[in-house]
Amino acid sequence: MPKKKTPTDYRLYIHLPIRAYKDPRLQRYRQAMFILAALCSYTDFRGVCWPNQATLAKDLNVSRQAVSRYIRMLIKWKYVKYARKEFKGQKGNCYFIVYDPKTTENMARKNVSMAKHELPGQERKEALKTINKISTNTKRGNGKGNPQVDKDKVKETSSVSDGETSDVARNVSYNDNNNIKVNNEKRTIMIYMKKVIMEVYGKDFQYNFKQEDEAQKLIESGVKVDEETYQKMKQALLWFRNKEPYKDAPGHINFFKSFLLGQNKAPFDVKTMIKKIVNRKKL
Repeated sequence: MPKKKTPTDYRLYIHLPIRAYKDPRLQRYRQAMFILAALCSYTDFRGVCWPNQATLAKDLNVSRQAVSRYIRMLIKWKYVKYARKEFKGQKGNCYFIVYDPKTTENMARKNVSMAKHELPGQERKEALKTINKISTNTKRGNGKGNPQVDKDKVKETSSVSDGETSDVARNVSYNDNNNIKVNNEKRTIMIYMKKVIMEVYGKDFQYNFKQEDEAQKLIESGVKVDEETYQKMKQALLWFRNKEPYKDAPGHINFFKSFLLGQNKAPFDVKTMIKKIVNRKKL
């Protein structure tokens, strides 16, 4: 029997409460710190996560009893609270990480709800500008899926991880019209990914230049930078969350490859998705 392939873990960092590393209790009970870090590695933008104890035990190579014991300690020390269930029929526990003792779970949910459709600063402006130009071009009937870009107005908009090589160091020229268009298009694809992850999972997403290069390959394979592509990405993510409710959001642009190139099709809308689930249960 072939060995089951281990799924790639695309998580790159963990957000820990700053007070945790100064806490003498966590310095004494280091395993509790590891459990807290493991929980934080699964949190969404609200500080909510729902990994089961078996997953945590496997991640840290400890027993489930140890995981349960240290989670109780973290709850006692007010680093973790039980959170309300994320979806109907959920069996495992949901946890809320207390980053700020003054912020409750409801406050965190409300904050994300208010910012749900926002993109950070310049990225949001660039994404909206791109979508508006696409819409305008479509209405005029010129048949062009990609907007015309004014090279004098092109600005850095990618949300890249710290320590990544700059465009200057990578010998990328912004003085050539083709390069301007290529860089703007692939970054718009990555901005689409950031936005759909925020909408579906309520969490931020950081990417690097390697992912931008993968986005460029998608464009070269025929993927258009338009509203239709954005909607396909969103439907693919909704499908995945329904299919794998205990897993985190996909962390790489290649997750969308088969959907965008027509090799795999997610249900077109939520109604279709629900209908398929009901039919499956009837069988």
